[in-house]
Amino acid sequence: MHRGIRNILLIALLQLATPAQAAWVTYNGKVEQILTYPGGTYFYVILDAQPASPGNSTCNPALFAVDGPGANKTLSIVELAAATERSLAITIDDAATCVGGYLPVVRVTFIN
Repeated sequence: MHRGIRNILLIALLQLATPAQAAWVTYNGKVEQILTYPGGTYFYVILDAQPASPGNSTCNPALFAVDGPGANKTLSIVELAAATERSLAITIDDAATCVGGYLPVVRVTFIN
């Protein structure tokens, strides 16, 4: 194969292999509700400042959805925040696939 054509193909393949940039958005508020389900690997959170529009996401903004291997740890943080009435910063990935149709949580941290 001609060297110039090979280089063009390599550049094109590198562009295709580049991952999409995560579009993280953070919402702050106090926990109003925690919704868990028996046998489920996920749970939902509602904040007092729930977003009306999820930005670029196609997910339903009514609930924040937590799923995955860190869900139990995150649930502990959310329950502690609810019990002590501390505010949380919930970060979602605006470009990620919805969890059960709702906003996928990436990170949860205390604000105060």
